[in-house]
Amino acid sequence: MLVAWLVAICTFVLFLTGALTCWKIMKTRSTQDCAFLPMLAVYVNTLSWMFYGKLTNDRLMVAVYIWGLICQSVYITVYYIYTHSTDLVQKQILSTVIVCLLAWTYYRHYAITLKLQVFYSGSACVATSILADASPFISMMEVITSKSTACLSSFSQSCLSLLVSLEWLLYGILAEDMALQITYLIGVILNGTLAGLYFIYPKEKVSTEQELYHRDNRDSNSNT
Repeated sequence: MLVAWLVAICTFVLFLTGALTCWKIMKTRSTQDCAFLPMLAVYVNTLSWMFYGKLTNDRLMVAVYIWGLICQSVYITVYYIYTHSTDLVQKQILSTVIVCLLAWTYYRHYAITLKLQVFYSGSACVATSILADASPFISMMEVITSKSTACLSSFSQSCLSLLVSLEWLLYGILAEDMALQITYLIGVILNGTLAGLYFIYPKEKVSTEQELYHRDNRDSNSNT
């Protein structure tokens, strides 16, 4: 019961972090520094988990992800209002709807028992979670390349994401739910790595000139 409450509260808060991005968009009246596809991927992932919760009769999961759908719907609406690339956004939404309809058609045709429905739905949740995590993974590669964590959102948000992943992993273990276990084990590894990067690389990007300057200073000190 305690784990369930912790999962619910922390996930509710995590979904609210997108409001910071929306505030930035509304303040600058521009979506230039914000990508739309990650938002869309999170929306589809949230919808998948909500449906999975209904199939498995998990009221906590349904409630949490209905809240997530509300938040993501608001974020997507704000993005659409302020973007200058409405045609591109519409194409991305239409493509996503077509893929979802094809997946739904396949699901309705082959998932004839509740066990198969849960299996296919859980597989979709794992797959969409991986897609939703693609953006942080790209950010992680950018951090390693630039040797700076400036491209990441914030250390506190990375820690919150790690905490939520740990809680859902524990919840999945207690519920003996393999889809939750696989998804949030990946989440723990990814978010733990992202949080660890803050201790390795600085927030400010170090320029090549600065690196050469510090290297020359170290060489001069070693020679003396």
